[in-house]
Amino acid sequence: MKKQILYLVAIVQFVFAFSQDSPANKLSLEEVIAMTLKQNFDIRTAKINADIAQNNNTIGNAGMLPLIGAASVYDISIRDSRAEFFSG
Repeated sequence: MKKQILYLVAIVQFVFAFSQDSPANKLSLEEVIAMTLKQNFDIRTAKINADIAQNNNTIGNAGMLPLIGAASVYDISIRDSRAEFFSG
C-alpha cells in the first residue's frame, strides 16, 4: 500500500512539474482570440462561401439578362388505321 501511494505521489509531481506554463508559453487574450478565429473551421468556411457568392454575383446570374428558349416536337403517328372488332 505504501508503494502504491509513493508511486501515485511521484506521478502527480511529475505531471505538475511538466504542466506548469513557462513565461514563454503564456499568451495574451488578444493572441488567443486571433489564433482561435484563424483556426475556426466554420469561420473559414463562411469566408470561402462569401468569396464564392461574390464571384457568382454577375448580371447573368442575377437574372438581368433576357432568356431565350426554344422547343420542338416531331410526331410520327399512324392515323389511317382500321380497327376490326371481334364479337364473341
